[in-house]
Amino acid sequence: MSLDDRFPVSGNFWIDLLVLVVAAIGLLYLARSTAHEILLGLTRALTSTLRVAHRAMAVWGTQLRRGGQSALYQLVGEHQRRLTSRELEHLRNHVHGALKEAPALKEAIEGNIAQLERDYEAGPALPEPPAAWGELVEKITAVQDKADSSLRDTLDALRVSVEKSCQQLTGQHDRHSRQAQHHLGRLQPVWQQARDSLEGLEKRLANLDERLVATNRRIRRFETLQAQRNTQTSRFRAWLALNLGISGFLLLVGAMITLVNYHLLATPLQEAFGTQANIGPFQAAPFTAIAVTAAQMGLALLISDTARITRLLLPISRMSALSRRVLLGIASVALILLALTEAGLAFTRDTIALESEWLRRELEQGIATGSPDLRIVPAMAQMVMGFILPFAFIALVPALESFFQTARVALLLSAAFLIGTLATLTRLLARLISSAGHLLVYIYDLIIVVPLSLERRFRRREPGLGGGEEV
Repeated sequence: MSLDDRFPVSGNFWIDLLVLVVAAIGLLYLARSTAHEILLGLTRALTSTLRVAHRAMAVWGTQLRRGGQSALYQLVGEHQRRLTSRELEHLRNHVHGALKEAPALKEAIEGNIAQLERDYEAGPALPEPPAAWGELVEKITAVQDKADSSLRDTLDALRVSVEKSCQQLTGQHDRHSRQAQHHLGRLQPVWQQARDSLEGLEKRLANLDERLVATNRRIRRFETLQAQRNTQTSRFRAWLALNLGISGFLLLVGAMITLVNYHLLATPLQEAFGTQANIGPFQAAPFTAIAVTAAQMGLALLISDTARITRLLLPISRMSALSRRVLLGIASVALILLALTEAGLAFTRDTIALESEWLRRELEQGIATGSPDLRIVPAMAQMVMGFILPFAFIALVPALESFFQTARVALLLSAAFLIGTLATLTRLLARLISSAGHLLVYIYDLIIVVPLSLERRFRRREPGLGGGEEV
């Protein structure tokens, strides 16, 4: 059906179309106020809804960001607290050891000093140096040259006697000096021991000063973290990302260790249970291998928590020291037994593989070649690996704890960032819809611009006409 059939006005298509457009513009002009109210009301409703959503998401994002910051500061503060506690523990042990050895060291130093004093007092006194006999001999010689023969003989005898006395006194002085030096030489080990004791004391005091400086630095850093809880977390984001990456890598290594552990158990258990044994809807061998691996991981978690390496399980932290020791002993014995069992199964794994290969070749060739020989090196390697792998889970428990802590903080901060970005986009969309409502009003008025122009011109003429009538 054509336009002429629906709207038969003049029989001409273009005239009918023009009449239709004019009629539509007229209807739009008559419904102008209502259309404006509908458009503006709809945009206002959408804008209000988006603004409410923006405020709700902004509040939610703020709460998530504060929660992430609080969790991050708690994580960093716990790390610093542990470091500070460790430094304080080392300082206490060092001080305790120094104080424990202080009485013995004091007695040793006092004994060395007393021994030195006794030996020094018991030693020979240093003799006085001989008098200036040389000057006396020279003066006698000078007088002897000027005296007569009898006096010269007397002075010559006196000179000889003085020279002999000088030689005797000089020799005696040398002997006493050598004895004193020998006695001081015997005192040298005592001096060396006293010096070593004092140097050891000085080193202990220097180490104690270093421990004090390190402990004070840790305490100041911890106090700074406690005082900066309301600051930005940008300084710790690199540390958080590094810990998250390292812990994630270690967990990936743990997943690979778990797969290797499962394959070490699955083949021997398959030979032991057979292919027809089932536990419910599952085969017995894979289910048992998974259960043993899970038990090893659980025991590793218990050992790590009871040894106070990690703090993942809250009930264990509430237990007494005796209960933790008992639980640690039970878990350690159980893990050792499981490790020995896995080592035995891993040892038979190579034998099973060899027998399977030998049976396949015998069936293919149709000739019995005898039983295969056991390969000692691969079997022993698998046995050692089967014994070590269960204990490797203990080393991965701290990585699991670090991953949980850092992943929680990272998820909170990432969610806060995404919610904040979504809130910003919602606000921009609200402004866009508000502007689009005014734009639609302008477009609506643009469509009916001809009637609006006539209306405005008519309204401008009405005051002039009224004024002419009054005149």
